[in-house]
Amino acid sequence: KFRVSTMSIRPISISILLLFLVSVFSSVEATVSYDDKAFIIDGKRKILISGSIHYPRSTPEMWPDLIQKAKDGGLDVIQTYVFWNGHEPTPGNYNFEDRFDLVKFIKLVQSAGLYVHLRIGPYYHGGTNFGRTASGLFIATSYDYDAPLDEYGLRNEPKYSHLTNLHKAIKQCEQALVSSYPTVSWPGKNQEVHVFRTNSGACSAFLANYDTRYSTKLTFQNQRYNLPPWSISILPDCKTEVYNTARITSKGSTTKMIPMEGGLSWQSYNEETPSADDSDTLRMQGLWEQVNVTRDNSDYLWYLTQVDIDSGERFLKTGKWPSLTVMSAGHALHVFINGQLSGTVYGSLERTKLTFNGNVNLRAGANKISLLSVSVGLPNVGLHYETWNTGVLGPITLNGLNEGKRDLTKQSWSYKVGLKGESLNLNTVTGSSSVEWVQGSLLALKQPLTWYKRGCDQPSQRWYHIPRSWLKPSGNLLVVFEEWGGDPSNISLVTRTA
Repeated sequence: KFRVSTMSIRPISISILLLFLVSVFSSVEATVSYDDKAFIIDGKRKILISGSIHYPRSTPEMWPDLIQKAKDGGLDVIQTYVFWNGHEPTPGNYNFEDRFDLVKFIKLVQSAGLYVHLRIGPYYHGGTNFGRTASGLFIATSYDYDAPLDEYGLRNEPKYSHLTNLHKAIKQCEQALVSSYPTVSWPGKNQEVHVFRTNSGACSAFLANYDTRYSTKLTFQNQRYNLPPWSISILPDCKTEVYNTARITSKGSTTKMIPMEGGLSWQSYNEETPSADDSDTLRMQGLWEQVNVTRDNSDYLWYLTQVDIDSGERFLKTGKWPSLTVMSAGHALHVFINGQLSGTVYGSLERTKLTFNGNVNLRAGANKISLLSVSVGLPNVGLHYETWNTGVLGPITLNGLNEGKRDLTKQSWSYKVGLKGESLNLNTVTGSSSVEWVQGSLLALKQPLTWYKRGCDQPSQRWYHIPRSWLKPSGNLLVVFEEWGGDPSNISLVTRTA
């Protein structure tokens, strides 16, 4: 996904802004400097209005239209991170193709006559893996965000036009804004006036009403102006109001989602619960931190062990099942006993730690305990966040046995990184052909750890945006992994119009 938004143009931002001129890729050159008022390009002070387009979150086919709409909206600069997680997914392996063709993106910005503000890194804050983007329950279902251009590349009205008009008004004031500091006055309660003047005497004014509830009539240079609550009016010539932040003149967008005709015929593949003695597991004593084991190759880590139950245990006769307590550093946990889901718990953004406490159905002899720990993002900000942990760190106890409480924390545990469907690449055409899928009346419904697939014969779009350039006339494959268990019949395909 991407968003386009207006950056602050406060002078202080100059000291931390890297202006990367796209002319490095051509023979065009410019002299760039700055002072406390503005950027100076070829000797001229300029106000540069910037907005973000994150190139990997759209396709190369979408880039020209996005850049042109950004320019039409009054932007001078396109800002983007360098997405090193895509350019170098593993040390020494580089990718600058397709959506990660940074040079192509910058050249397209250049051809549109815009500058690039390139945030080189070494990393970008948030953006992926739910780093600071997940909501309180680690669920993110926002699609268009509050941005002038949405993820489909469509104008989000009235915001797009309202910001376009703001940018135009600011540009009309440019010469005064970059020539002087403002003269500030307070003509009335909750009223404030900023006046900027050029050396030749031309001026621009900003009239503010800080009252959040009531409109006000403000007198400026012998003229009266009506300002809505909590708004600013812009007067490029200190006389004529061309813009007010609270007056919306453009109409809102009307979004239509048009369902495709006919339902979808799904097939399912259910994940197997691994065992502690599987050949592809790693056996260690005690419990290990999740990311230290997965190395961020998967959001999933299986904690696997075996519990032996004596045939003389009283609960086998009374039916009063023992309880299992599992304490985890986060972020979500699925508990399986002998291959059957026993329960699910998850934390929140504020409280990532969680505890599973539930009765478990154990039998005499060997019992498999399989804990699937789920990481919902990695910390990237905070005091000593390098010490923050993820995964099952214990203690883990089994209560209600003849012996009372049994501590499982320090016994032998096996670890398996990721899901089988991940290693089989079930999200690809080749990988999905390597397993047998269930269909028709045998389709798994509301079963955890289930993969669903559906062949798409006609190009279309979904609520989660599918760029048209990804679609073929036929043979499109749609794969959905349902972690908690669900009903794929509620999934539909639609086309969207603004």
